[in-house]
Amino acid sequence: MINPTISKLLGGVATSLDETVLPELEPGFARNQLVAAIALIRRAATVDERIGGYLWEDNRDITAVLSEVAPLVGLDPPPITVDAGYPTLDELRRRNLALQHQLVAIHDTLREDSGSERAQAALRALFERMLARESQINTSTWV
Repeated sequence: MINPTISKLLGGVATSLDETVLPELEPGFARNQLVAAIALIRRAATVDERIGGYLWEDNRDITAVLSEVAPLVGLDPPPITVDAGYPTLDELRRRNLALQHQLVAIHDTLREDSGSERAQAALRALFERMLARESQINTSTWV
């Protein structure tokens, strides 16, 4: 384990900037930019530790819904991947992007032809869960 973690390092940088540099700046453009930078650093510190689990659950949920809904609208379901181990963060991101492309295709198909109420209900429920996950990962620790 790397100690301190990247999240703790980023959090320390944000705190240091907030407590030592920010008070020295007069109101204006530079101060506003520093406030924005501190917020971004804090967000990165918070998201860093949560992103792997978030993507893992998002991918699992999207795959399950697409496997159910795609055949209802005449599209192929996503391939089921059986990984030997926990995928890398990059692999999780790539899989999530591919799944979201399939999700858009299904959504577009349903928009053109109202199709299955079951499919629409499943997508609505999925979108609600995705928003809930997104809000959890973006829970602010900003002061």
